[in-house]
Amino acid sequence: MACDLKVASEKAQFGMLQVKRGLIPDGGGTYLLPRAVGLTRALELALIGDLIDAREAERIAAVNRVVPHDDLMPTARDMAARIGQNAPLAVAMTKAAMYRGLQEHDLAAHMDYEVYIMNILFGTEDFQEGIRSLWEKREPIFKGR
Repeated sequence: MACDLKVASEKAQFGMLQVKRGLIPDGGGTYLLPRAVGLTRALELALIGDLIDAREAERIAAVNRVVPHDDLMPTARDMAARIGQNAPLAVAMTKAAMYRGLQEHDLAAHMDYEVYIMNILFGTEDFQEGIRSLWEKREPIFKGR
């Protein structure tokens, strides 16, 4: 649950089995699972402790996608490579803003934070490269600056 993106093999099974051993979900499970699948679904998984298959995990948004078992690592690598083609600072700040947004209860305050981040990014070499590459109709070459 602690991964940003989750790709599962069609053979995968998932469960919050701790209750069957006298424990609670750990490793951030009680924090992350309700945010991923909603409170009532998280409670069902954690209080009953049954396994679910990969397709059910995808249906309830516990994973992003399910792929054939042999395609698992190539798919994950492809997703990582596609993320890696984007501006590193924008990727990092997008992640930071998304996670911060989970905790922010004031939309206006969060939008102010977005403006703050955008103003930082407007001053980067990567932003200039992104605009230049658009005008020149080519793929950008980002340097994380």
